[in-house]
Amino acid sequence: MRNQFGKALAIAACAAILSAATEPAARAATITDDNVGAMVNAATTAADHQALAEYFRAAAKDADKLAQKHQSMLLSQPGKGSSVWDAHCRRLIKRYDELAADYRTMASEQDGMAKAVAAQPH
Repeated sequence: MRNQFGKALAIAACAAILSAATEPAARAATITDDNVGAMVNAATTAADHQALAEYFRAAAKDADKLAQKHQSMLLSQPGKGSSVWDAHCRRLIKRYDELAADYRTMASEQDGMAKAVAAQPH
């Protein structure tokens, strides 16, 4: 009986650790482009801010992928693309790179807010 209780306790502890580790990612999945503003305004806990940081990191990765896509298109047409095509790709690469940087800055800010909230005495 004692051994079963110990196993159950160990399983519960592992579940709690895994839940805590995946909580920001799970919460980030509930944040959308449509509700991110409301979620920022409603954020009060460290977990809220961590979820927002994860959302912004994912948005940065998406912007990076779009920049890379246009970089590939630009490089796939050396000498064949029109000046309009080249200019289009170059503008989008720049914009997506800037957007990714902005999202990373917002993620960093949310990380800092999460740490500040977590450090407050309860």
